[in-house]
Amino acid sequence: MKKIFTGKNPEENFGKLEKILPRIINKLSKKVVGVISPVPICFSGFSDPNCDIMSILFPASGIIRSASLVLENKPNATTVEIIIMTKLHTTTEEIKISGVSSFINPNKHVDQGDILTVRLNSVTEENYGKIWMSLLWIPDISQAELKEQLITNLEEII
Repeated sequence: MKKIFTGKNPEENFGKLEKILPRIINKLSKKVVGVISPVPICFSGFSDPNCDIMSILFPASGIIRSASLVLENKPNATTVEIIIMTKLHTTTEEIKISGVSSFINPNKHVDQGDILTVRLNSVTEENYGKIWMSLLWIPDISQAELKEQLITNLEEII
């Protein structure tokens, strides 16, 4: 094994160490992680039984990660239809609402140009009052804008 410190005294050894350390530090790998945060899509309106309460056209491919639905008046027996119309076919998923607030975890992939429609299907002509709905949509990584930064610039920002 080769000796690193071959100086005659501690000052010479520290001098050599000062030259070696910057070279070692530059060779260490540095990892940078980017985060693509979900895009919140929010809507509010008034209920109309068996009518669409929301329609969204997606401008890019991505995933609908989660959704929340709040009804002003508690429903007795109702379902929410989530309809996704694609270029090739239409899929429908029915979700039963058990109270004023409902959390949906669809994890549905959507492509650019897909349309998502939400419809309340009521057994009665019940008025649910105001309806609030929000989605978290995450665009595909291919849709993200790439920014290149030198590691030294990122360290300065942090």
